[in-house]
Amino acid sequence: MIFSSKQSGVTLIEVMISVTLGILFLTAAMGFLVTGQQSFRSQDTGARIQENARFSMDILTDNIRMAGYSTNTSVAPAYIYREACGTMDPCADDTATVQGDRLAISMVSPDAEDCLGTNLGVNTHVANVFWVQTVDGISSLYCRGWDVDNEVWHSASQPLVDGVDQIQVQYGIYSPATDSVDRYLNAAGVNALANGWDNVRSVRVALLVQSGQDTDDAENSASTVGNATFAANYSTFTLLDGAAYTPGDRRIRRIFSTTVTINNAL
Repeated sequence: MIFSSKQSGVTLIEVMISVTLGILFLTAAMGFLVTGQQSFRSQDTGARIQENARFSMDILTDNIRMAGYSTNTSVAPAYIYREACGTMDPCADDTATVQGDRLAISMVSPDAEDCLGTNLGVNTHVANVFWVQTVDGISSLYCRGWDVDNEVWHSASQPLVDGVDQIQVQYGIYSPATDSVDRYLNAAGVNALANGWDNVRSVRVALLVQSGQDTDDAENSASTVGNATFAANYSTFTLLDGAAYTPGDRRIRRIFSTTVTINNAL
């Protein structure tokens, strides 16, 4: 009796087709994974920027609204403190540093504390001074409370919110002719007006806030060929003063602005 056996298998072409399909599926899966990671990073970066901006704006807005507050109805402090405070002369100024302007809010603190929570005692006239400063490569919104009556600092300066690159400030000027704020000027513009600071009724603030992390975004990267690094195609930002600010790194940034009415000026 003769037995015959048939062996079956796959041809080379079938193997190549299977491998090709596997590679295609693997490539598609890797693409989805990379896209998901990029989406997560983008959302995380956006959330970090939004959080830094919200904290900064909340602090500034609360202080601006209380500018000029006083428990003594016969003597009200100025809304914006323009005198010298320590080494800062004047206390509120334009382009005081490379990170932008300084804003000094004058008031009798309703909670007897300065912007850092330092206890001042009741009826203490304080100027809360805000500016942006870079220390150890980290740009932050800083604050310090100036004792107007005794002309001393209440405490050492401290960062409030990290990730703030620039701050610019404009002041809304009240016009009796229109019975409204009809223009916004920087500190130098207000100072040039007769009784300009007495007519400030609102403050416009713009912040440039960054993520704190580098990105692979092509708009924020430099090209390198060999040992030569060519001019980077960095993003350029324009705040209130109209000047272009071009940071030299690969971090994502956004501009946030708000206009706050000084409640006590009403």
